[in-house]
Formats: sequence, structure tokens, C-alpha cells
Amino acid sequence: MKIKWDNKYISFGLTAFIVIICSIFFSWLLNNWTSFYNIITIILKAISPVIIGLFIAVLLDKPVQVADNYIFAPYFSKDPYYRPSTKKSRISAIIFVQFVTWFFVFGLISLVFPQIYRSIIGLISNANTYANNAINWAEKMLINNPQLKDYAENAINNILTYLNTWSETSLLPLITGITGGIIIFVKGILNLLIGIVVSIYLLVNKDTFLAQCKKFLYGSFSVKHANIIISFFEDVNKSFGGFFSGKIIDSIIVGIISYIVLTILNMPYSALVSLIVGVTNIIPVFGPFIGAIPSAIIILFESPVQCLIFILFILILQQFDGNVLGPRILGNSIGLSGFWIMFSILLFGNIFGFMGMLLGVPIFAVVYNIVKNITAANLEEKGLPAETSYYKNVEKLKTEHHNDEEDL
Repeated sequence: MKIKWDNKYISFGLTAFIVIICSIFFSWLLNNWTSFYNIITIILKAISPVIIGLFIAVLLDKPVQVADNYIFAPYFSKDPYYRPSTKKSRISAIIFVQFVTWFFVFGLISLVFPQIYRSIIGLISNANTYANNAINWAEKMLINNPQLKDYAENAINNILTYLNTWSETSLLPLITGITGGIIIFVKGILNLLIGIVVSIYLLVNKDTFLAQCKKFLYGSFSVKHANIIISFFEDVNKSFGGFFSGKIIDSIIVGIISYIVLTILNMPYSALVSLIVGVTNIIPVFGPFIGAIPSAIIILFESPVQCLIFILFILILQQFDGNVLGPRILGNSIGLSGFWIMFSILLFGNIFGFMGMLLGVPIFAVVYNIVKNITAANLEEKGLPAETSYYKNVEKLKTEHHNDEEDL
């Protein structure tokens, strides 16, 4: 006997069954959240090389496209007027971009990290000298105000005590547990190497994977709903891929400029400071301030005059980055105004901390685009324009049709 799945009783029974199953699972989840979290953590650790590879593939997708279209496709094409991308050109572009990327990354690490290590060791070993210099400077500057002088000395001594405590409780255990650190480092390198292989495989077979995903969506959902899902993931790719690839390139350039200028100005700990400035620059709006404050404090211990010069340089550098370099690299990849960028950083930063500040902008951009698309679709159904400029000079729209309820 053939079951009629469109029967209303069968549909109602299936819906009730699914609701009951979901309720039981949700109840179990609330009572066993720790176990569920541990299971998710184990799964994420197991597939971490795949996640790393996917992240690398998303970041390198656009550089691969550029190298393919403008370097390798013309080289492999025999027709001077028609230069399509081929499998040969794409594989060549992937190998070229991967080689250039990792050559630059490991070259930068080999050049910068030894200097950063020396800077950190020098900073810790000279902590007492810096504290005494700061106290002497405070005594000279505040000689006519003994209350402020005592307050400054107490603040400096508290900072010194904290640094000594930190070095004993955090730094020494880290050094003594160097074996565990080496094991973690080796595992990280191994995951990165596997991730690079995964990213190459994903980039080579990108079109096939996308075709398979579309095939599954159109086979599982209606054409309308499948198109909506595809548009959603296109927005996610544009927001996350465009944002992170652009910001990473922008931050690397800012870090390099900072290192060159600080070296020319003979600033102390130029490698360490440039690394802090470059890494924190990934966070929009607040990143420059987050990086500049600890960097300025580090330089202040060495020389107050150089600290002032550093602050002026950072202000000039961030103006250049915000008005010239950043817009040229990022363009309109996010599609958010300055207000919404600041709002998303404050919202997600207060909820999730540093990771919220880092991921808040692309996440909010995805949500913003979803709301924007839904609003545009609803307006289109009502025969109204979707352009914001249309509503600037409109107080209220007049209804063309009235029913009895509206009249009452």
C-alpha cells in the first residue's frame, strides 16, 4: 500500500514527531552541556587540519584568480584574443601563489622573530632599570607636587611588582615546560602542513565542489529556496573572505612600514612594536589604539621623547592606512558604514572579547545583508522601491487600497 505523504494527518504526525525529537535533544543538551562541548571540541581538534585548509583556501582564492587570469591563462593560451582559464593555468597559479605566500611568511618569521625574542628578553631583564628611570623622571617632573610624585612612584612600583610576579608565575613555568611547548609547536606545524595540502586540493577542485553543492541544494530544496541558500553563502564568502584577505594584506603592509620607519628613527624594540601594530591593525577602528597603547608604554620606559615621536608617527600612519591604503585594498568588500562597523565591534567585543572584535564585522555584515535582502524582497512584492534615497523625502506613504479593518 502506497503511503500518501501529502495527507494532512501524516504531515501533522511527522511534524509532531520531529518537534518531540528536537525537544528531547534540546533538553538533553541543557542537562549535558559540558559533555556536548567536550564532544564538539574533540571533533574540531580532529578536523582542525581541514578547517585550517579551508581558511587558507578562502584567503588565497582571490590571489589565485588574479594570477590565473592575468599571468598563467595568457601564457598557456595560443589565441592572443581569447585567454580562458584552464586546468593547467589554474594549477600553475595555485602553486605560484602558495609558494610566494609561504616563502614570504616563513621568511618574515625567520627575520623578525629572533629580533622579537631579543626584544622580549631585553625588556624583562631591564625592567628594574626602566622602573628606576621612570621614578627619577617622575621626581624631576613633579618635584613641586609631592602628592602627584608619590602617586606616580607607587604606580610605577606596582607595575614593576606585577611584571616580577608575572615573570615568576607565568614566564618561568613556560620556560620550564618547554618540552610540552615543543610538542604543541610540532603538532601545530604538522596541522599547518596538512592544511596547506588540503587548501591546494580545495583550490584545484573548487569548481567541482561548488557544482556538487549546488546539485545537492537544487535536489533537496525548491529552486527558490536553493537560490536563497546560495545567495547566503555568497554573502558569507564575500564578507569573510574579502574582509580577512584584505585586512591581512593591509596589516602586513602597515607592519612593514612601521618596522622600516621605526628602524630609521632608531626606536627601541622596533621589531616587537611593529608586530604589535601589525597584528592589532586587523581589528577595524579600535585596532590601532589597542596596539599603540602597549607599544607606547614599552618605548616610554626607554625614552619619553621617543615615545612622543612614536605616538605622532602612529597617528600619521593610521591616517594614511584609514584614508589611502585601507580603502584601496579593501574597497567595499564589507558594505557597512563606519557607524555599523563600530557598532558590531562594540557589540561582539563585549560579548566574546578579542575574537568578537575580530569576527564581529564580517558576522554583522552577513546579518546586515540578510536583513537588507529580505527588506528589498518585501518592498518588491508591495511594488515599492528599494533605494534608501527614495524614503529620505517621504514622511508617510499613502495607501492605495483600504479594507474595512483599516477604515475602522
